[in-house]
Amino acid sequence: MRRETRRRLDDTGLVLFDAATCRLDQETTVDDFAAMIESAAYLGACRVDVNGNDPDEARLTDRFAALCELCAEHGLGVGIEFMMSTQVRTLADALSLIERAGARNAAVTVDALHLFRSGGSPEDIAALDAAQISYVQLCDGPGRLPPEGYAWEAGRERMLPGEGDLPVQALVDVLPPDVVLGIEAPSQRRHAQGVPAKAYATRAMDALQRLLRGPGTQRPHSRRALS
Repeated sequence: MRRETRRRLDDTGLVLFDAATCRLDQETTVDDFAAMIESAAYLGACRVDVNGNDPDEARLTDRFAALCELCAEHGLGVGIEFMMSTQVRTLADALSLIERAGARNAAVTVDALHLFRSGGSPEDIAALDAAQISYVQLCDGPGRLPPEGYAWEAGRERMLPGEGDLPVQALVDVLPPDVVLGIEAPSQRRHAQGVPAKAYATRAMDALQRLLRGPGTQRPHSRRALS
């Protein structure tokens, strides 16, 4: 399967950007992800996405550092994705973990939903250097949501950019031009309605293109990704 996948990537010219997900918790060790990281490198991935969900800060730091080192040996970058449902809850938490680990190949994966639901803002991202951003996942949602609905929204029912109330355009406007953008918008509702995957992917790309043409955005030569 790996050989066939690599062949198809080569034949189509597609690039595997992000391999997901390494979830570090109390039970996992770096060895648990060794085969996945090897496969990601074989398939030409650029980086690996990581969640940090170990309440023991020292252990999480050590394992994250070791994981980053293993990825570096395979030529892979690492993106730590913060989210309210893990121990790395905010942008500040993610930046702190990278600093403690001393990992030069690590940066922050910015998911628009997790950024805004954790109280972050476009201004927080504007304060980062481009090298601190792994890539940016875009979606939309209602401006307010009860906390108990967060996990359901994140995993099962997101809106495409422009369909909700989150300041997604403002986020895109402050991003450095070379930051890779992706759409992450799972939707059980659309699936239940029988919306074909290709049609939904087309809508997602259209939404991304509208963001890139936004009033404050200067990204004519940006690289683009679609999740």
